[in-house]
Amino acid sequence: MTVGTFSVRGLRRLMPPTGWRAVASVALLALAGCGGGDTVDEFRPQRLLVLGDETSLITDGTSAYPAFLEDGETPHPMAGQIIPAGLKYSVNALDPVAPAPEQVDNPPTGPIDCLRNRIWIQIVADEYNFGFDECNSDPAGTPQRGVIYATVGARVADIADQVTAHRATSSFTPTDLVTVFVGQHDILDVYAGVTAASQCRYETRDDLGSAARTARSLGEALARQINAIARSGDGGRVLFVTVPNQGATPFARQEPTEFNRRECLQELTDAFNAGLRTDVVEDGRQIGLLAIDGQVEQILDNNDRYGFDNANVTDATCKPEAVLPNCTTDTLKYAASNDDYLWADDLHFGPELHDLLGDLVVSRIRNLPF
Repeated sequence: MTVGTFSVRGLRRLMPPTGWRAVASVALLALAGCGGGDTVDEFRPQRLLVLGDETSLITDGTSAYPAFLEDGETPHPMAGQIIPAGLKYSVNALDPVAPAPEQVDNPPTGPIDCLRNRIWIQIVADEYNFGFDECNSDPAGTPQRGVIYATVGARVADIADQVTAHRATSSFTPTDLVTVFVGQHDILDVYAGVTAASQCRYETRDDLGSAARTARSLGEALARQINAIARSGDGGRVLFVTVPNQGATPFARQEPTEFNRRECLQELTDAFNAGLRTDVVEDGRQIGLLAIDGQVEQILDNNDRYGFDNANVTDATCKPEAVLPNCTTDTLKYAASNDDYLWADDLHFGPELHDLLGDLVVSRIRNLPF
C-alpha cells in the first residue's frame, strides 16, 4: 500500500505510535504482564524450528497438489501435479526480467523469488541470519538453521507428528526457538459441524456452547503440546501464536447471514484461544505468547488509522482462480494491490499481515526476552 511516497511497510517503522507501530507497542505492553521476572540478556536462538499449518510453510518441491480444494468437494485444477519449491500460501513475488525497450509497458516476469514477499517465519529467521532450505539463496547450498515441520492443513493433532519428525533426528535445546501457529483448521472443522446442524442460532445457544467447549478443548490440547516441548529434555524456547478471529475473514463475510454465522466463528475462535492461553504454562522464560488476534482486531476496527480502506481489510487480493499457493503478483484482482490487502485469499494472510506478525515476534523476543 502506498501512502504519499512511502509504502505501509516502510511507514510502519517510521510513523509515531498513533500508527502501525502502535500495534506492536500495545502487544508488548500486554505481554509485559505475562511473567518473566527481571530483565535478562536478549535470547539469541541458534535454530528456528517451525511447527504449524501452511501459514508457516514454504513448499519444498516434494509434495503434490491435493485432489480437492479446501471445501473437500471441488476438484483441484492441478490435482496430482508436483507443487514447485519456494511457494508460500500467500502472495508470491515474481522475479522481474529486464524487458526489451518495446516491452516497457508490459514487462515479462521471471520465476518465483521466494526471498521477496516474506512470510512471518522468514522475517524472524532474517533477524538472526538464518535461512530455510526451502528458500536457500546460498550458492553453495549450505544447510540452513531454520527447519520447517509445518504441513498443509495441519490441525492440533498433527503437532505431535511434527514434534516426532524433529525428534527423529534431533532434540529440543535451550537455544532453539520453536514457533507454534495452528488452530485455524480445527476451528473451521468445529464450525462446519455446527452449521450443518444449524446451531449458530442464538436461540440454540446451549448447542453452540457445546461446540465452543469442543473448540476450547482443542486449544487446551495444543497447550499441552507446547508445555511438553518446553519441558522436553533441555527444552526449547516456545513462542506460540493465537488464531485471529475467523469471523472477520473474507470467508466468513461470504457466508450466509442466517444463524449468525460470523458471530459463531468468532465465538469458536475465542473459545479455542481461551483454552490455549489458560492451559499454557506461560512463564515468560521458556514459553511466550504472541496475541496476533488482538492486533488484527485493532486493524479491522480502525482500518483508516492504519491506512486501509474497508475493502482492503474485508476482501482478498488474489483472483479466485489463483488457488494458493499459486497466487503471485501477476494474479491479483487489481494492479499493484499486493500491499493494499490484509488477506491473500479467503482465509490466508497477505504480505501485510505476515509483515506485522513477523515484526511482532521479533519485537517480542527483543523486548521481553526469554
